[in-house]
This record gives sequence, C-alpha cells and structure tokens, in this order.
Amino acid sequence: MQVSSHLPRLFRNWRKKSASVDAQRTLLQYLHKLYQTGLAAAAEFADLQVSLYAEFDRKHLMPFLVGSHHYHLDTALKTCKRFRCVRENVYILNRMGNPEAALSMILNHIDNEMSIEDALEFVKEQRDKDLWEFLIEHSLQSPSLVSQLLDHVGGVDAVNPLQLLERIPPGMHIPHLRDKVIRIIADYRTQLTLCSGASQILRRDCVALSARYLSQAQVGIHVGARYFQEEAVNFLHCNMKCSICLGALCQKEVVIFYCAHGYHLDCLSEFAPSGGQSTSLKGCIVCNATVGRSR
Repeated sequence: MQVSSHLPRLFRNWRKKSASVDAQRTLLQYLHKLYQTGLAAAAEFADLQVSLYAEFDRKHLMPFLVGSHHYHLDTALKTCKRFRCVRENVYILNRMGNPEAALSMILNHIDNEMSIEDALEFVKEQRDKDLWEFLIEHSLQSPSLVSQLLDHVGGVDAVNPLQLLERIPPGMHIPHLRDKVIRIIADYRTQLTLCSGASQILRRDCVALSARYLSQAQVGIHVGARYFQEEAVNFLHCNMKCSICLGALCQKEVVIFYCAHGYHLDCLSEFAPSGGQSTSLKGCIVCNATVGRSR
C-alpha cells in the first residue's frame, strides 16, 4: 500500500471518529513510527503530532521539535503553552527569533522546571551582551536570583562579578553573601594563575618553534643534477649563479638556501666542517658573512 496516497483520507476519517484516549494514543504511535522511518508522508500532520506528543508522550516532543521542520512554529507555540511545556516553549521562542522572550520564560520558571544554570547556558549559547544585561537586570529584582547568579557567575567571561556586586540594591539581603564573595575572589585568583601559566607555556612554545623553524631554514636544500635533466629548467634556474665560482647552477648538483643564494655542491665542500657534508652547513655563506660585517 502506498502510504502517501492513503494517509490523508485515512487520517481525516480517523480524526472524525477518534474521540477516545486510546484512539489518540494509537494515532500517535502510528505517526511516531512514520517519523522514525523517515517517511515524509505524514508531514502535513506535523502540527497534530506536536499536540499528541505534548499530551501523551512529552519525552519525544523536544526531539521532534528539533528534528522536524514541517510543523508551524506559531501553532506549536500555542500547543506548548496550552500543555505548559516550558523547555519546548523556550526552544520555539528562540527558533522564532525571540531569545529575550525565551530567557524571560526561563527566569519566570526558575525553581520550578528551570534553573539559573539553564538561564546561564542559554545566554552563553546566544553570545549576546544585551541578553546578559537582561539576565542581570531581572536577577537584581530578587535576592534569591542574585544569590544563585553569584554562585555561578565566577566562571563566566561576559559578566564581571565585581560589577554585579556593585549593582546590588542597598539593603537587599543576600543569604551567605560573604561566602559567595570569598568564592568569587578565589575563582578569580585561580583563573589568573591558569591564564599566567598558559601564557608562559605559549611563549615557550613560540620560542621553541621559532628556533626550530630558524634551524631548518638555515639548512640548504640539495638539488641533484637529475632534476635539471628531467624537469624543464625555467628562466630563474638558468640565470642563477654559484655565489662562489659565479658559474651557472644548471647541470650540476647544487645547494640552495632560503635566502635564494645557490652554490655548486663541490664549491661548497670547501667550507664544510671537517668530516661533514656540504648540505650540513648552517646558514648561507654570503648571508653569514654579511651579518658578521654588520656587527
């Protein structure tokens, strides 16, 4: 049977007759199986599926809202409000481009279905300074929210704990404020220590990598005579000359440094350390001589 051809008529007839809870659950199971198999035939019933999930199977509602794009956002929002699905409401509001309303809903349901951790995580994901300001302004209206915010704000880069403390209204009683301030200062010192240590490690790595790069750059590149025979010699090769004998570099084994000075291998052997190879020289002879004179 072709599901796509029979599904609309089947569901229209079923919805007319299915007033019982059992029929509703059976309908939801059928739609859920279709969604799991990836069939798009039930796409036009996505709004109905949202309603059935909200009423009978709340645990599958959020995965469906995240994974499906066939339902209407405004209809889903009304459904979630009707069945008081707070987290799903927050998700839909944010998806509709209204993060401030989503954050407001989180804050209005703290100590119920949401927590201050949910609010902080939501604001972190948005990366919006205005949302941080909205969160702080809303929290300053309640000693309980200020207390919870102080417990978690120490590790948040976007919020300065000292500025938050300065904005607490005079006379507002914050439970265990002294302990919270001590913990914030301790966290701040820990962050400074970690940043200082990471900075030192980074500087050492930069120095080590720079020294390694310089050491490798000072070593010449050996180019065999076969290269000139097998590869087409371009204008640059033909015009390059040995910096010792001033002869053309073509047709001989050469050593070329990153400074663009080149040498015949046999010419360079005179300057190689005793028992060493010409390619083991550290640095170009001409450049080293120039640096020596400049000193």
